[in-house]
Amino acid sequence: MKLTRFLQIILGVIIALLVLLLLAGGFPYRLIGMVKSPFFIANTLVALSAGMLEEMTCRGLLFSGFAMRFHHFRYRWTLAAVTSGMVFGLLHFTNMIAGQGLQVTAQQACYAVILGILFVTIRLATNSLVWIIGIHFLIDWQLTISTSVLSGQGSPWGPFLILWLPVLAVGLFFMWGYDRQFNRIKSNALL
Repeated sequence: MKLTRFLQIILGVIIALLVLLLLAGGFPYRLIGMVKSPFFIANTLVALSAGMLEEMTCRGLLFSGFAMRFHHFRYRWTLAAVTSGMVFGLLHFTNMIAGQGLQVTAQQACYAVILGILFVTIRLATNSLVWIIGIHFLIDWQLTISTSVLSGQGSPWGPFLILWLPVLAVGLFFMWGYDRQFNRIKSNALL
């Protein structure tokens, strides 16, 4: 489906948010550290396999399955995006098995849900998993991905929510617009 100008603008905002996320995570500096790391190959393989497995599962199989399951709903794509994003977030609770704390894991799960919804927007816009596998890889490609879990208590919830709730709103706004356009095209086809 060709995106309307409105959806193209929202998609541009989403791409800008993902770039800002990478920059805020110190990506250019991480790249230098990764090249010098004795764990370069292990970190690269773990990040690549996580990106591929999680995206093929959550934005590939699960999103498609939920979209088929919700085909009678007016906002089927939004429901499928949120549901597959929630599964993606819940999967991150397995990090507690390796000793990661509850608060940092809960926050990781929250932003995984939000990123999952953003990744669906890119999947719908490109009809491909390649871009989101690449983005997921870049987010995960860190010095410690193959050797440790997140440490500490996480961020205070107030600033965390102030940062991530607007990002969630942008993703949901795109999904809402996508559903509206899809329904409009579907109803015109029935006439």
